[in-house]
Amino acid sequence: MAPTPAASPTRLPISASLLARDGATAAGIPAQLARLPSNATHMALSIGGNAALQRQSLLQARAGSVGEALNIPGEAVAQFESAYRKAVDACVVRRLPLVICMSYNGNFADTNYRKQVRSALAMFNDAIIRTAVG
Repeated sequence: MAPTPAASPTRLPISASLLARDGATAAGIPAQLARLPSNATHMALSIGGNAALQRQSLLQARAGSVGEALNIPGEAVAQFESAYRKAVDACVVRRLPLVICMSYNGNFADTNYRKQVRSALAMFNDAIIRTAVG
């Protein structure tokens, strides 16, 4: 018996506008939103990776204990969270459904460094989650 051809999916008129700028951070969101098309129906916010990359030198800082080591990126994350909340607020006032994305783990060649980045990035992603649910 020959397989039954699958029904052709209905094509919806969908479009997307990429407002992001390479290297941008949360501070750049208001300028990007100024280019939001008037017929936009949804928004997706994906920031945090550049902020984390700009602070990757913190992974080389010296610490006398695990507690001290956790405090080192803590201030950078607090600054990011404040800027991130402002970026989310700038999106929310548009009154469109908003998808919030977390930062992805980098694909660094050095396995040990990749693990360090993943752990530090989790702190930035936690700030994103706190903002999204708070």
